[in-house]
Amino acid sequence: MGSSFEDSDYQSYEEINWGNVMVTLGEFMKLKPPSFLGAKSTEDPQVFLDEMDKICTALGCSSHQVVELTGFRMMEVVQIWFATLKHCRLPGSAPFSWEKFTQAFMDRFLLESVRDAKAQEFETLMQALGMTVSDYDIQFTQLSRYTPYLVQTERERIKRFIKGLHRTIYIILVF
Repeated sequence: MGSSFEDSDYQSYEEINWGNVMVTLGEFMKLKPPSFLGAKSTEDPQVFLDEMDKICTALGCSSHQVVELTGFRMMEVVQIWFATLKHCRLPGSAPFSWEKFTQAFMDRFLLESVRDAKAQEFETLMQALGMTVSDYDIQFTQLSRYTPYLVQTERERIKRFIKGLHRTIYIILVF
């Protein structure tokens, strides 16, 4: 598979604003970060990335440190993919940003059929009878990660959320 990175995606090394917090591997490992094998059909790459982002944010890592620490927790074929991705960089180019890295990671490790199924589930999501608004909100939030193009603004997000509420609640809110 081709890389999701383009030449224009690289910042020059001098342009990077490195975080002023240096995180040791020991500090990182104390928070028990997950690992990712990429071989199990039950592994959700988005959950892995979310957990890594949460841990690294708590440690005050820069975007580029998050990528490197995430790479450290990759195993087997995923580690090979990451090493290849790093070695294919242009000479003198800056480390990968978290945003570009996560896009490439999801493109590679979330099966298209799973992505399509999650998108379809989100597009048709409705609050079921007996489902609390809180439970609907949780499901809405989880599934929306797979279809960011449908909820790019807060207004679109709210509109879609309200549209999926149970009819009795929807009528109260809209009318």
